[in-house]
Order: sequence, then structure tokens, then C-alpha cells
Amino acid sequence: MASYRKIVFVVASLILILVQSSYGQGDTVNLQLRWKHQFQFAGYYAAQKKGFYENENLKVKIQEYTPGHSSVDIVLSGEAQYGVFGSDVLLSYMQGKPVKVLACIFQHSPYSILSLEGRGVSKPTDLSGKKIMAAEMGSIILKSLLQNEGIPQDSIAVVPLNIDRFFKDSTIAALIVYKAFEPFKYEKEGYKPIQIDPSDYGVDFYGDVLFTSESETRDYPERTEKFKRASLRGWEYALEHPDEIIDYILKLPGVKERGIDRQMLRKEFLVMEKLIRPNLVEIGHMNKGRWEFILKRFSQLGITTVHKSTEDLLYFPENKVFMYAKVSVYLIGLLLVVALFFFIRSVFIKHNLVREQQKVMEMDTKSRFNEESLRLILNNAGILLWDWNRLSNSFSFLGYNDDIDSYTSIYQFKNALHTEDQDKLDMFVDLLPENFREEIRIKIGETFQWKLLTIKARKFDDENSPLIYTGMLIDISEIKQKEEHLDELSKELETTNSELEKFAYITSHNIRAPIVNLESLMDFYDVDCIDKEANNDIVNKIHISVQRLKDTLEDLILVTSRK
Repeated sequence: MASYRKIVFVVASLILILVQSSYGQGDTVNLQLRWKHQFQFAGYYAAQKKGFYENENLKVKIQEYTPGHSSVDIVLSGEAQYGVFGSDVLLSYMQGKPVKVLACIFQHSPYSILSLEGRGVSKPTDLSGKKIMAAEMGSIILKSLLQNEGIPQDSIAVVPLNIDRFFKDSTIAALIVYKAFEPFKYEKEGYKPIQIDPSDYGVDFYGDVLFTSESETRDYPERTEKFKRASLRGWEYALEHPDEIIDYILKLPGVKERGIDRQMLRKEFLVMEKLIRPNLVEIGHMNKGRWEFILKRFSQLGITTVHKSTEDLLYFPENKVFMYAKVSVYLIGLLLVVALFFFIRSVFIKHNLVREQQKVMEMDTKSRFNEESLRLILNNAGILLWDWNRLSNSFSFLGYNDDIDSYTSIYQFKNALHTEDQDKLDMFVDLLPENFREEIRIKIGETFQWKLLTIKARKFDDENSPLIYTGMLIDISEIKQKEEHLDELSKELETTNSELEKFAYITSHNIRAPIVNLESLMDFYDVDCIDKEANNDIVNKIHISVQRLKDTLEDLILVTSRK
């Protein structure tokens, strides 16, 4: 037994040495930011400060924005392995550049249109005939807003972004800014900014995304997965401990020199929290369908004429076991050298472990419905589930298609309703009740169909006003058709009942009259009467009354025997 323990100890020691040597002293990688240090990149600072990168055996250098060089160019040149960019990374992909998106940090666009008092801009239509400053993604946001609002693209002059010129030149009506930070900065400097949020008008793309190169995911899949995992863990920590990370940011080079203080970073955090939505969506979540929608919008704007699947843009590793492939090879080789017994024993244990894991996975699969199963159930039931974010005016759908899930705002949804039912939705938008239920008609294809609309508020702000509504559209077209059929039957029954009442009245009169005559004639009839002629006359009249009664009864039998 003692020799057995020694062998196990030696094998374990060799394994530990081998594992450590396989990892070396840790990989050194660079992360290229899209701007200067601020809370916009808090998750990466948290991953570095709290040792999440170090735990993954990574040494990460975080690089600030370099003027004149985009994050995409720096990553593809090899000067950095990972970078932060916007949803316009899709354009680089369409141009054939080998980029891979690892995670979408901002679920909503961080841009807004900023103007100043006295420059005549408070709503999108005010932009017509004006000069607007915008750069790169800001121009795309502006074009998309103009298209949504039906404002001609050529009615606006887009000029290069120059902050100093904007505040000096009053002929420039507005500029596109990062809404989580710049408005507070300019407000602190004494200006009175006015903002137009494009998301209020149905323009809402992904914001900051974490990306890398295709070669990085291919040649260093383990490192890619470790970097992504540590970064997302950092974002979770930063959003749960914002004040701690703000302290760290204030100590970074150049932050205080830019006039940034704790209050500004705190305000930036509060806006970013709404863009990331950690309470509703898993941090880093990305949806292929939404990327396809963004590509479609870019094509509509004429920004790109190339259309190909976004599948190769997104990084979804199918099997994470490759992270330990190299170590497994070393372990198996070492076990074969030490003893065949240990190899067989390890294979046996691993085999049992895999079997148990498969059983657990099978039980887990049987115990829950995935999204496709739920979608199938909703399709068969003719039910559509949807969420409406009142602040961002964004819609998300789950259920049957019928062209309804193409609506991106409540205004588009309203325009699809029958004109007689649009007032019902207006009443809901005006009152914003916690619960709402109405029968509506909505255009599906070329016809209107009846739906039961039920809405319930499920998230509220600090003033207990509804922020997010969840609703259902239930197909009641068949029910409505049956109701109309029942209405027609009811009208037919009413008509039939009326005719039966008339018939009953006439019949009762025809029966009663001969009976009354018979009673009267019987009273007049006198057996002892000497006037035989008078009695005969009475008898004849009795026969006439009996014949009339008989005729009436035969008519009644004839009528009631008909179907």
C-alpha cells in the first residue's frame, strides 16, 4: 500500500509540473479600447483589478484609443489581440476583414443627438436644413433616424466631428455624442445640452462589442475563451460594485487631467446600466437575428451593398473541451509511461463520469423547454408574446410570425391596426395602466384578423411608473366568425319566434271560436222544444262549428309535422 501511495504521489507531482509547464508564465495580450479611460470600459478594469485575467493565466495590457487608428485596424495588424468597437464592426466584416465578435456588452445604442439652447433643435424634424456633426457610427445612427422619420437625407449637411468648432460655430445645429458621458461633461462646463435619443424613434443597434481576429480564435481558442470568460466576469463585478471601480478609474493616467470626477463617472454608470440591462439579459448576449436586422438596415441606408450571412462574424464555440486538449494528451502519455493499470483505471473512471454526465444532460433536457419548443407551442396555439420597453420603444417577439414581429416600435404596431381600433391603443399609451385588455383587428397580409390584446406591466421605475410591458396577441378570428354565425342564428330564431307567435295566436283564435259557438248552440238547443225546425237549424250550426274545429286541428297537425 505504501508503494502504491508513493507512485500516486509521484504521478500527481509530475502531472502538476506538466500542467504548469504547459501554461508557462502566462500569455500576454493587448486589449485595444475605442476611447480614453472612463466607465465605458469598467468591466475590463474590474477583470484586471480583481485578478480575473490572472486567474486565467493571462497578462492583459489595456490600451487607450489612438487618434487616427480604429480598434479594428489595430487588432488586425497584430498590435492588439482583442478590441472594443461598435456594431459598425459589421461593415468591416462585410468588407472581407477577418473579425470575430465575442460578446455584445451594450444591448442598446449609446449614441444621442446633442444640441444647445438657442440652436432650434428639440426633435428630429428640426434637423432638416441644418448642419450636423457626426463621425463613423454616428453618421449611421443619423441616417437611420432620418429614414425612420421620413426626412430626406440630402436635407442635412453632415460635417466632420470637431468639438471645439461645435461650441464656437452656432451654424452647426447638433452633433452625435456618447450619451452616457459627454452630455454630463458639457453640462459641467456650463453648457445647457438638449438631447434627442434615436432609440425613442426606433433606431437601436448594439453598442460596444468585444471582438478579436479570426486568426486568434483559430490559433488560440483556449486563450480566446479564457479572455472572454474573464472579461464578462469583470463586467458582472463592475456593475455590482460601481463605486469601487470608479475609485480605480480615477487613478488611471490622464483621467483627472480630462476634468473627470466621481459624479460624472457615477452618472455614466447609471446610463450604462440601462444600455447593458444586466437584470434582463445575460451580459455579453448576442442574437444572430438582431445582427441580420442591423445588416438589413445598413443595406437599406446604402451603407453596404454586400449581403452575406453573419454566422461567421459571431463567435459561438461549440465545444469547450478543447481548452484542456493539450493537457489531456500530456496526462494520457504520462499515465501510459507510469503504468498501464493507471491508464485503464483512468479510462474506466472517465467512462463512468461521461455516462453520468450524459444522464444528467438527458434529465436536464427532458425537464425544460427550449426556446424552439416554446415557439412551436405558441405557433400551434396562435399566440404571440412580446415585450415593449417604454423608454427605448423597442419591441421583442416570441411566437407565430405572420409579419407581426417585423414591427420595431409601438407606432408601427399601431399603424397596422384597423382605423377603428387605433384609438384603443392610443388610450393605452396615454394612460399606461398596469393591465390592459381589448379585442383588436390587425392587418395580416392583405386582410384584417381579430386578435385579443392583453398587456401587463412587469417592471417599474422609482416612481412606480411602468417601464416594461409584456403582452400577448391571441388569435380569436375563428371565435369572432362563430360569434357572427351565432348572431345570424339568433336573428333567424327571433324571426321564427315572431312567426310562431302569430301562428299560435291565429290557431288559438281558430280553435276557440268554434268551441264558443258550440257552447252557445248547446245552450240554445232544447230537446223538448216543439219547434223542430229551430232545433234542426241549431244542429246544422253545431255541425258547421265541429267541421271548422276539425279543419283547424288538421291544419295544425300538418304544420307541426313539417321539418
